[in-house]
Amino acid sequence: MIVAAAAGLAAACTSHGDSGQLRATCMDPFVPGVVTALPSVNLAVKDRAGHGIALGSTVSVEGISTPVPILDSDTTHVFLSPPVGTYTLHVGKPFYRDTSILNVTVTADECGRTATTAVSATLDLLPDAPAFRSVDILGARFLGEPGDKDTLRAYFDAAPDVSRAVSWRLGDTTIASLTPEGIVTDKCTLDGGTETVTVVPAADTTRKTSARFSVAPRTFCP
Repeated sequence: MIVAAAAGLAAACTSHGDSGQLRATCMDPFVPGVVTALPSVNLAVKDRAGHGIALGSTVSVEGISTPVPILDSDTTHVFLSPPVGTYTLHVGKPFYRDTSILNVTVTADECGRTATTAVSATLDLLPDAPAFRSVDILGARFLGEPGDKDTLRAYFDAAPDVSRAVSWRLGDTTIASLTPEGIVTDKCTLDGGTETVTVVPAADTTRKTSARFSVAPRTFCP
């Protein structure tokens, strides 16, 4: 079975008992007593030109496939169950030839935590793949304070001659504002909420992509 999830916070080991042996857990130093999960694998996915194409990729182990959350445009975290062992990872993405990574070994460190293994996969574009394959949004994080900003980025999987020009749209401007350059700014609102931002590529306006971000509520606004 494979389970994918966003990255946990940095973790630290703690020791207990007269023997001085390390407890086989990984504790979040910022929230004592909370166990922090670590990914089994950091998987970098690129095309033959070295362009990161992790966005939209999938990973499967023993036939179970799931979309994988993205650390950045190149890399994704993969959580396996059990978290340690030796696995074969099958990596796929629309318009690319699937590939497999054999004998990926994941071990545990002295604390009993998963020792994350870094691996990479290079995917070959299929001969009949279109020049414009996808556009995704990098960013769209949580905004916690009035005036917080987040610079969104349109990330293309496309041939070099495909225009990278885009326009940005915001569903509701009551909790945040959006510039033509894709900069989202938190507005002070009592209720906060979640909003949708959309990127529309000039190369094909039917291939728009959306992402959601959240704004924290306030006890008062000046």
